[in-house]
Formats: sequence, C-alpha cells, structure tokens
Amino acid sequence: MPASNQLDPSSNLLSESLSVEGGKFPASHPFGPRSKRWEICHSANQVTVLACEVVFSLLLIFVGDNFVKLNYVNAPYVVTDSGDVILDIQHDKPYLTTSEVAVTDGLLLFFSIVIPSCSLLVFSIFFTTVKSDTFNIFSVLVLAVGLGEGVTAACKKYVGRLRPNFFNMCAFSKETFECSADEALILQSRKSFPSGHSSLSFCTYTVLSLYLLGKIGLFSYNARYQYSMSVTSPLLRKRAYALLSISVMVVPAIISMTRIRDQWHFPSDVIAGALVGVASASFCYSLHYGPVFGEGSEFPIEQKIEAENLRKE
Repeated sequence: MPASNQLDPSSNLLSESLSVEGGKFPASHPFGPRSKRWEICHSANQVTVLACEVVFSLLLIFVGDNFVKLNYVNAPYVVTDSGDVILDIQHDKPYLTTSEVAVTDGLLLFFSIVIPSCSLLVFSIFFTTVKSDTFNIFSVLVLAVGLGEGVTAACKKYVGRLRPNFFNMCAFSKETFECSADEALILQSRKSFPSGHSSLSFCTYTVLSLYLLGKIGLFSYNARYQYSMSVTSPLLRKRAYALLSISVMVVPAIISMTRIRDQWHFPSDVIAGALVGVASASFCYSLHYGPVFGEGSEFPIEQKIEAENLRKE
C-alpha cells in the first residue's frame, strides 16, 4: 500500500476528527451527525446483532455449565487407629450462607453488571461524539461476560476443587463419611476454582477501564503539546485521567478479597478468576477497538476502516 494511503496523524480523516475544536463534528464531516454512519448506528440491524450476541453469550454460559462433567474429588479426611476422624483443616472453615457473605449475589449483579453497564451507557452517549460507540462497547461487554462466565463455569466443573468451607457447606457426616446437605449445596461446595465473583467483576470493570483509557487518547495529541509540562497541558491531563480510569479496578479487587475473607475461596481461586475476567475482556475489546495507547484509540476499528476507505476515494 502506498505511503499516502496510510493513516498518519497529519493527513487522515481519523486524526482530523481528533482535532476538531470542541470535539464536535460539522454536518459535512464524514463522522458528523447527519452522516450515513449516524443512521446505521441507530438502525435495527445493530439491535438485532446485539440481541444475537446476548443469545450467543448465554449459550456459552450454558455449555460451560452443562456440558462439562464434574470432577469428583474425594473428601480429604483421615481415620485414626482409634476410630477418630480428622478432617483436613484447609477445607473445614466456617460456612457463611449466600445471604451472610459480604457480597451477595444481588450486590454482585449491582456492582458488576448494573454500575459498569450504566457507566458505559452514559459515557458512550453523553461524553463522546464517536458514532456507533454505544453499540460497539456493549457488544464488547456482552461477549466478554459470556466468554468469561462460560470459561469459569467449565473450569469449576472440570477442576472440581473443594471450597475452604467444604465440610460445613455440604454438612459432611463423620459417621457415614458422606455429605448430608441438599444436592445444590453439595455441588456448590465442589466448585471453588476459579472464583465466579472475581471473574465477573474483573471482566466488566476491565471493559470499563479499557473503554475509558481508549477515550483518553493518550498518544493522540498534537506535536506542539509534546514537551509542555504545565499543569494544564493536555498530556498531563490525559495522564491524570488514565490513573482515574485504572482506579475503577479497585472495585473488583475488593469484591475478590471478600471471597477469601468469607472462606468461600482460596487466594489462588481469586487470582485465577481475575485472570479469566481480564483476559476475556481484553480479547473481546480487541475485536472492536484498537490498542488503548495507540493512535486513534478513541474510535472503533470499523470506523477507522471507514476513514481509510474515505481517504482512498
């Protein structure tokens, strides 16, 4: 491809859109409010695509939870010569019910689904003029949650790791050497690795953090600001915004720590869950957006392609 056709900061429509005064596009601009892209963004086609992605994500979760056989790990106990039963102390921690833990299922949905979704909705509608942004970022969110939760559900059953509160959760009997709780609790007591709370919260907040970092456009600035070190310089402001964008990850970190404190997970469970969540979010984000620290990170990939096509015309 000739050099003149490449996207460079001085000549392409994408960079031109980054430097429009006030962040607003004129009606004649290719990314302006009356452009074809604006009409496509609000078409029923995107709603249909998003609905299909929701169904696909639910299917991933269903497959992960129902098509993997549970690995049955024997309860770790020892019977002494005198007949005493000694339970493994690592799995004999106190059992807190789902309503007694610090982060209940309701709080998890509120902090890990409602807040990130509402934040993305507000930012994509009111704080950016990038067209099709709402559709793209919610596509990322839906696919990331489906992938992350599907992998988590599959790993839980494939590994079958006993929880720290296994003996008390499943009501293990020292007389019969079997669990006497209901089947749902027995199954739950064998699904410690990885942490579902950790994977979900890290997944959604990673999407939010990546979105905010991309919108900052840390490397999308004019050359005349490159060496400016005043407190009002765009570069320093962007760095401050970047720190604020990363700070949202405190929320999933706190949620994950409560799972260790409540004796529902081992630290390794939480770390693995966090890795699954971050990896799922990063992968799905890369399908719709470029590197967050790259030129033109504010724009979805499809819009960058459109800008390149317009240049060729």
